[in-house]
Amino acid sequence: MHDDFWRSDAPALVQTTSWAGGEPHLVVLTDHGERLRAPIMDRRMAFRVQPDVRFCTGRFDAARPGDARHVPCDGRRTVTVGVQCEQCAQRDDSRFMHHVHRGGYVPESLTGYLARPHWLYIATFADGASKVGTASASRGRARLDEQGAVRATYIARAADGTAVRVHEDAVTAETGIPQTKHRSSKAGSLTKPLSRERLDGAHADAVEHARAFLQASGLELALDPWDPPAQHAGFFTGDGVFGTYPHPLSRGEHCLTPTAVVGGVALVTVNDDDAPLVVDLDALRGRRIAPADVRSPETMSQQSLF
Repeated sequence: MHDDFWRSDAPALVQTTSWAGGEPHLVVLTDHGERLRAPIMDRRMAFRVQPDVRFCTGRFDAARPGDARHVPCDGRRTVTVGVQCEQCAQRDDSRFMHHVHRGGYVPESLTGYLARPHWLYIATFADGASKVGTASASRGRARLDEQGAVRATYIARAADGTAVRVHEDAVTAETGIPQTKHRSSKAGSLTKPLSRERLDGAHADAVEHARAFLQASGLELALDPWDPPAQHAGFFTGDGVFGTYPHPLSRGEHCLTPTAVVGGVALVTVNDDDAPLVVDLDALRGRRIAPADVRSPETMSQQSLF
């Protein structure tokens, strides 16, 4: 994977936003099948979205190592389910992952992945809402970086991915802490994030509640805080109130420079304007983009200059 995507003019399919390696970037797939790493922090991202349609981002194959687990769609088909075509959705190992502890079929490729140690964590988002989640021991850091949380703590370690999901369900049932946070809610919360003090308090309360319940679980308890990446900082300086980038990333031309990133959500300047706006870069998943010398349409802050 290379980092010269923004200096090219070749179109590519955006597969996902990733924090693998500790830096936020888009993972893009070229027409030649090459996976590229397109860094986004402090990069001038000028591109066209072409055309106004979403393509399948591929599937998860648990038997493969590392990044190779994400297998591109072999037919470059359009999306029918979520961010996948029907064929890739049916072959995706991850569709079994969240139900394996309740019985039912488990593909052989997933058995080895689930046999590894897993963490149970509490993540708190910019509005103070928390969720409980799981991460394999090998992906714990990147998993939380990509979640869009602003506070997180690993609260227990389980022997395998099946056991950890049993306890995840139990924490939700007993404490009411949910297991999901909608993508739009994550982005929305970053337009007016709570203060650091309020976030610290909300997170500490959720962690204490979950750990108190787990005391009798037999799990190996932990209290291992995750350190938010330095790339979060811009969201928590100044008055911490931001507008939203008004133009959909599903089409058109855009010129964005991220100055802060939380998960897949970026705080950007637009064209040559200094006013920061929030944009959900995960909206680019499944879109074909091409770097180009283009500008975004005017935003409200730019219009006010005239």
